[in-house]
Formats: sequence, C-alpha cells, structure tokens
Amino acid sequence: MSSKAIEDLFILVLDDDDAIRISLQIYLEDEGFNAYSATSAEEGLEIVKTNEVDLVIVDLRLPEMNGIDFVKESIKISPNTKYIIHSGSLEMDSLMDIMTDHRVSDNFLHKPVSEIEFFKKEILRVLDV
Repeated sequence: MSSKAIEDLFILVLDDDDAIRISLQIYLEDEGFNAYSATSAEEGLEIVKTNEVDLVIVDLRLPEMNGIDFVKESIKISPNTKYIIHSGSLEMDSLMDIMTDHRVSDNFLHKPVSEIEFFKKEILRVLDV
C-alpha cells in the first residue's frame, strides 16, 4: 500500500486529442490529483525527466513517437512510474510488449471510457493507494 495521499500524486495525461486530454486533466485535478498534460511523446518524456510523475495515462496513437515507444523510453528515465493505456487503437500485438511489464496496468481502457470515474478507481488500484 502506497503511503501517498491523492493530493501527493502526480499524474501525466498523454493524449494528442485536446478534448480528451483537457477534460481528463480537469477531472483529475477536481478529484485532488496533481495533473500534467502533454500532446506528444516527446513532450511527455520531457515532463517525466523534469518532474515527479507517479503515473501516466497514455494514448497509443501519437504524432511521431507512439505510446508504446513512449512507455519503453519513460521506464528508462523513471523506473518507478506506472502506466495506464487509454486508446481507441487496438494494436494488440505491439501492446503485449509492454502489457507484461508490472508497471503497466493490465486493464486496457478503450476510448471512449463510459464512466470517467473509472480513471480514479484504476489510478488508485495501480498505485495501490
């Protein structure tokens, strides 16, 4: 069980869809989390390099570097960060490369998620809060 409280957790939302990214960031902040957001894997990696990030909600289809490559690179920078995959893409073959890593949630959240509250439940489960 993590000793951190919700208000001490830092979540990065990585999605190139403005509506999804912004609404998810606002929801997380309203729930008490500290939330960053990024529109590209490169921007997300810079946030992971320069900030404490407990968990990243990752879209798979991103401009330039995809979400799977982002997770692989991010793990090298921040080995304790956890990941939740949230995507409309079902690239299961390449997804299996990262889904077996203990830092990546075994729950793939397919867009659109019907209840936004599921994000909070999954974040708390993955971070063992």
